Amino acid sequence: MYWKLKYLTFLDHEPCAVNDGKRLMAYLVDWFLSGLCLSLPMCLAWMMATKDLDQMEKVNVFRLASVIGDGPALAAAAAGLLLFLWYMVWVPWKVKPGQTPGKRMMGIAMARKDGNPLDLKTLLLRQVIGILLMEGTLYNGSGLLQDMLSLGTGLNFTGILLYVTLALTIVSLLAAFMAGSRRMIHDYLAGTVLVPVEEDRPDQMI
Repeated sequence: MYWKLKYLTFLDHEPCAVNDGKRLMAYLVDWFLSGLCLSLPMCLAWMMATKDLDQMEKVNVFRLASVIGDGPALAAAAAGLLLFLWYMVWVPWKVKPGQTPGKRMMGIAMARKDGNPLDLKTLLLRQVIGILLMEGTLYNGSGLLQDMLSLGTGLNFTGILLYVTLALTIVSLLAAFMAGSRRMIHDYLAGTVLVPVEEDRPDQMI
């Protein structure tokens, strides 16, 4: 059964040029740093409202709303989400083409599989639609977005969408493990692969 699944024709079996260790380390660095971007506005709002530094690390949009109100809490959460998107989309588009800080640290980059330059549309498909909305379990940004929807509407988006994104994340991870390309749902959606990058080469096209 495993071998039948492994060679399903819709998976890309071309070997990945980046080893699994670098991929994992890049993900962990980006998960941590993007999480800091996400929580910074809410932590600052909490600190200014309560002066309580000990509880700041436990702040979420619901707890913040209980102190400063729904509207200001949603505004702080939206600022955090914008910082998250700056990290995940703007930086690899305008600052270091194809590279988040984690990927740059590991010497790897996102690139289009068809060889064309990485553009904003591709990054939005990969980083926002694929990672933030579909595979949300992998990054905290999805959880915050779900909490904002729940607080703003009074409906339990957090509970409903958690299971959907968890299921899609599991499918995505299985696809990566079954194929040598290590491509996940967000890669198939955007048509991207991870490639090694030589630092500071002026002729390097990503």
